[in-house]
Amino acid sequence: MTAKSSHKSPNGSKDHGMGGASSVELIPPRKPYSSSPVHRKFIQPAVMSEGAAATTEVMHPKSFRPSLWPLQPGASSKELHETICRAKSTFVSVMWRGLCEWIKEFSVDSTDSFMKLEESISLTLTEIQRENIIDISTLEDPVEAFFKTYTEYDALRSSKMSKELHQDSLSNAQQRLDDVKLEYGKANESAERLQVALASVETQLAALTSKKNKITVLLNKQ
Repeated sequence: MTAKSSHKSPNGSKDHGMGGASSVELIPPRKPYSSSPVHRKFIQPAVMSEGAAATTEVMHPKSFRPSLWPLQPGASSKELHETICRAKSTFVSVMWRGLCEWIKEFSVDSTDSFMKLEESISLTLTEIQRENIIDISTLEDPVEAFFKTYTEYDALRSSKMSKELHQDSLSNAQQRLDDVKLEYGKANESAERLQVALASVETQLAALTSKKNKITVLLNKQ
């Protein structure tokens, strides 16, 4: 971002623009970090007014144009300082609201999208810091806390998923073991019934053999 200041006209007098008043205008960086259409969405977050943030799509961001605070000729250094402070605080406030609206468009379930979001926010803050116009320390802390919170959440979620997966595996193994025991019990019952049937057949066979022997003896006597 750059600051426009008054300059001298060819006749040597200061040119203060329309109305004879100079003004301070904050202009956001014009050069994106990436020319790739895929990354342009992530690297150029929409910084917009509070009203426009609710209706403007992220894919079609509006340029952030801070309002002007004209400085009258002969303004004191105190008035100049107050005007700059107002511009700085308003820019930070509007930029942060726009960034929060932009974050809502992302799904935290996607690690890839979240990494791109983190990279984009880092690049945005770096660009603001590089211009050395506003103090972004108040923004860095919430952003860092936001990503730290997500990291902890993701770790807990992964741990919970691992525990649930382990529990499901144990439950499935126990179920398979119970099924095997049930089938084994059914097989034992079938084997016992076969043994009873075999014993009955052997008894009948012995009785038939005895009858056969008796008949053979009677035939021999005749």
